[in-house]
Amino acid sequence: MTCTVTGTLVDPSGIALAGAPYRLSRAGGIVGSGSATIIPKIVTGHSGASGEFSAVLYTGKYALTVWPATGETYAVLIAVPPEATATLADLMDQAQPVSPILAQVLEALALAEDWAEKPEDATVKPGKFSALHHAAKALGFRDEAAAAAAIAVAIVGSGNGLFPNGTVAAPALSFAADPDTGMFRQGANVLGFATGGSLRLRLMASGAEITGLLSGTAVQSGAIDATAGRLLPVGAFGLGASHGPLADLNSVRRAGFYYAYSDAISAPEAGSANWSVLDLGGFNQNNGVQIAARQNALNTSPLYVARYAGGALGAWYKLHHTGSMIGQVSQAGGVPTGAVIERGSNANGSYVRFADGTQYCWHSLNLGSPVANGAGTRALPYYSGPQDWTLPAAFVAPPKFFPFAGQGAPVQIADRFFAVSNSAASATGITYIRASRLSSGTDATDVTVDVFAVGRWF
Repeated sequence: MTCTVTGTLVDPSGIALAGAPYRLSRAGGIVGSGSATIIPKIVTGHSGASGEFSAVLYTGKYALTVWPATGETYAVLIAVPPEATATLADLMDQAQPVSPILAQVLEALALAEDWAEKPEDATVKPGKFSALHHAAKALGFRDEAAAAAAIAVAIVGSGNGLFPNGTVAAPALSFAADPDTGMFRQGANVLGFATGGSLRLRLMASGAEITGLLSGTAVQSGAIDATAGRLLPVGAFGLGASHGPLADLNSVRRAGFYYAYSDAISAPEAGSANWSVLDLGGFNQNNGVQIAARQNALNTSPLYVARYAGGALGAWYKLHHTGSMIGQVSQAGGVPTGAVIERGSNANGSYVRFADGTQYCWHSLNLGSPVANGAGTRALPYYSGPQDWTLPAAFVAPPKFFPFAGQGAPVQIADRFFAVSNSAASATGITYIRASRLSSGTDATDVTVDVFAVGRWF
């Protein structure tokens, strides 16, 4: 059994020894064990700042050797009682002085016993082990060699090396440090591989089946990784999920689905629109076709198509549909950029513009009485007062002007013939329009002139 000895370490004259080194060498007479604690045959230490001493010892005799900082080395033989605790003072009162030479002999005997008896993996000195330790290791090596030889005999030769089926939780072929990881037979002609007790791979006559996610260099490192031979995950090149946002639509060089925000470079239009992009790819990375559509105003926004060749994205062209045919036409540098047809009207009449630059304007003007002026003679026929026409939409240059004048019933037909004239035409209007009667009839019913102009808006 063990006994905890505490107290103050003093010299033979009773003076406390601070920080003094000491050594206890077991001299025999050990009584029983009764404890799982393994206490060395030689115990060393230093007393505390005030000479404090504490040691756990087996019951029996010990040679206590002390080396004071000043004074001579002294040694005594103490007897540790078969009790749980004891004081150093009580043990010293009954101690027997011994010569330092005898203490060294006892220490040598204790050390020799340790060399002979210390169990496996318990050090005698730092890094040094007993004869029993080395004997146990030798036996272990012998047993391992015998087992390895037996395994080698078992697995060499046709039909040898047969193992049980095993299970996913306990594979037939596994590892001592990882018994739920290895290989097992799941069924007829089915080989299973498990990690952590879970099935990850099955090899069958029909092929292979993998459970779990794949990663590593066999799989794309990113959505637009173009390394040949790699597997495509969900979202690869936008397949299964759009990839983005693209900072530059000119950077796409693989077929797939993408998206971009309104600040993306090389987008079909500048502004607040976000974009959905389809890349159709080509025979290499520098050739292909892209289609882009705005994500807002989808019913009125056209589609855009552009071709990239030689590594550069070309101009965007609109693909119109029924939702974008009619709207505001526009152009940039002579290239249409808006809708195909634009139609409008205001107080000055109506107009139609076409994406190719053609524009039509029309209106009806009431010129009042056709006999307000003139004498009804050949030299001075009757004519209405003049009126200007501000065009409902401006042309880029003076348009062609086509007027048609007339009166309704009950004016007789001969009095309905008129000649319409004007003074000048500009890009924004026609001036001094009037109607002259071609007969001497005096009917004063208001004459109406339908005016029509055609030209280009750019």
